[in-house]
Amino acid sequence: MVDTIDVQVIMREIRERIRKDFDFPELGLDREPSGSTQNDDLTASLRSALNLVGKLPPQPPTLRGWVGALLVKTVRRALFWYTPQLQSFHASVVRGFERQAGALNALAVADRENREEIERLRTQVEILQSGLERANRLLGVDAVTHESRLAVTSRAARASDGG
Repeated sequence: MVDTIDVQVIMREIRERIRKDFDFPELGLDREPSGSTQNDDLTASLRSALNLVGKLPPQPPTLRGWVGALLVKTVRRALFWYTPQLQSFHASVVRGFERQAGALNALAVADRENREEIERLRTQVEILQSGLERANRLLGVDAVTHESRLAVTSRAARASDGG
């Protein structure tokens, strides 16, 4: 006898195993990606910080502010050789972050497309499975009908040959 395979039961078991073995609620894998707004905000913030490297901070109009500005200018002049390196490094960090953000956005789009494709395939499998079940039922009935007709015809043929 041929056992029928219930694809839905197998898929449900696989999903349960995956959820049990790989539970990542902190990553937000159970929800749809929110888009690239957070990455865009972080990139803008890094870019604005890039423009501040090597610049003097604002000083309040007090004696303490004036002395602080004088000390900052002195340190800035002493580190004239280091500021371009800091700016270059910071620019590299910003570029690297932008590339990472772009890769994450591309992965989010691919993930969304994969989820949509999985849903489409799941629907198609359900349709095919129900069609297969109908065909099996129809073939089962037709097979019995044909088998009984064949048996009757065989008996009739034997009877006419022997009689």
